[in-house]
Amino acid sequence: MAAFGRQLAHIRERGFYARPAQNGTVGVAVPVPTPDGTLLAVGISVPEIRYGGEHREHIQAELQRTATAMADSLAAATKPRTGLC
Repeated sequence: MAAFGRQLAHIRERGFYARPAQNGTVGVAVPVPTPDGTLLAVGISVPEIRYGGEHREHIQAELQRTATAMADSLAAATKPRTGLC
């Protein structure tokens, strides 16, 4: 369990996780912050040959953008609603 906690801390520090698989793909994930601290992530698998240079930067930026949008939606859903509607 301690190794898992260290891995999570490393992911938080880097802001993403990328792991090559034996089938020639790379799994890439970005944490999604939640109001209650639940562990969530958004990720994809891409061919390893496509995960380099500008593609890597674009993939990570789009995953981060998506994670931010998801976090914003989750935060909005937990706010108390006011008014008649």
